Amino acid sequence: MNSSRRIEELIDLAQKMDDDAWNELCSTMEPKLRSYLQGLLAIPKLKRRIDVEDVLQNVHLAVLRGVSDLRDGTESGFWHWVYAICRYQASKALDHHMAERRNVHREQYDHDEEKQHALLEHAAAILSTPSQKAALNEQDQKFQRTLEQLDDKAKEVIRLRYFEKLSRKETAAAMGCSVFTVDRLLSQALAAFARLWND
Repeated sequence: MNSSRRIEELIDLAQKMDDDAWNELCSTMEPKLRSYLQGLLAIPKLKRRIDVEDVLQNVHLAVLRGVSDLRDGTESGFWHWVYAICRYQASKALDHHMAERRNVHREQYDHDEEKQHALLEHAAAILSTPSQKAALNEQDQKFQRTLEQLDDKAKEVIRLRYFEKLSRKETAAAMGCSVFTVDRLLSQALAAFARLWND
């Protein structure tokens, strides 16, 4: 079977939420997307580089969320759509990077996270009214209750990515699965969390 036909078959299966097809499709597209994003984000004037892996993860999540709605299931239609998502995600990352650069207060404390954390705690203690503290405590409890309602894999992927701050590859290694499965699990976990939170 030629590669174009195989890609189209994988797209069709991925649209039907076939995990194996999704993993194979991601394995096919990841090197091309990484290279494309490196080219888009290679801006010599940036003092601090934008992490291509973070942008790549956002691309994977966007593709995963939208693949079932993809109308043009041809290989060229798929790549056109995926590269458009890459450009959009790279643009968002650059906008975020530039906004951070303009925030002088943030830059002042970036190098000393402990000092920043202590300052925020002190400000919260001084500025928070008892009702604000109660509302914050209530939100924290709601967050914990919502998190507890998720299945074990969803809790695990959220814990590893957001609380332990592991990379996609580190999370995949810890969970014993592929990076693409981590992307899919994370997307599903966040969607389930949002549904539970809003109920």
